[in-house]
Amino acid sequence: GLLQQQRQRRERQQRREEQHRRDEQQRHLGGVAPSGGPRRARFRCRSAGRRHSGRA
Repeated sequence: GLLQQQRQRRERQQRREEQHRRDEQQRHLGGVAPSGGPRRARFRCRSAGRRHSGRA
């Protein structure tokens, strides 16, 4: 019982850390190149939104 709970907690923390790292990397990449990065990100978000609305 207890061992399983501890394992689950550890796994969750690791996953959270991985996601956090990924987010930071993406932010970093976007911030480094203001000419290309943010524009690309915005376009990606827009296209994803359109796709989402189309699906629904």
